[in-house]
Amino acid sequence: VGAVIAIAVMSKKGVKGAILYSILGATVVYYIQGAFIPDFYANVFASATLDPFAAFGAFFQESFFKVFTEGFDFTAYLAVEGHSVGGLVVTFVTTALAFCMVDMFDTMGTLYGACRGGGLLVKNEKGEDEVPNMNQAEAIVTALRERGYSNVRAMENMQRALEVHPGGVRPSFDMLGHTAYLVFARKRSGNKV
Repeated sequence: VGAVIAIAVMSKKGVKGAILYSILGATVVYYIQGAFIPDFYANVFASATLDPFAAFGAFFQESFFKVFTEGFDFTAYLAVEGHSVGGLVVTFVTTALAFCMVDMFDTMGTLYGACRGGGLLVKNEKGEDEVPNMNQAEAIVTALRERGYSNVRAMENMQRALEVHPGGVRPSFDMLGHTAYLVFARKRSGNKV
């Protein structure tokens, strides 16, 4: 509790490294306590061994292998009143979606940095950088039509490779979902832009 309070106080005062200092401080307090409390270190070396893999033996027996022997047995969950197979499926699906969302938000910064470095960002009406999207494609098409352009078309470039084998060609099941929006228009003669 003291370490958390110390982190909050140091963070509020703008101390860089507040978390590290709090961890180090709590460690020092722990060892000082050991010097004054009787038998504090009495059993520290009782289970000491020179075998570096001894610590992992229980992990593999109690945790790791049990996942494969008992981990996929949902009878205890389904035996509880109110639990059903449908509820179990919903739990799995929502958990998978939660992990997908976390990954998406983790990679947003990388995406933004890569787009900024590659010159792929555009300025919005507020002057902020953003990645081109469908709303911007719609705004471009609307502006072109208002200015008298004809044959205005917007296309999304979807790329899917072809798998070519002797005696046959078929589309790949892996598809790059989106690469670009392309807007085509023909300027009518006599229109000012």
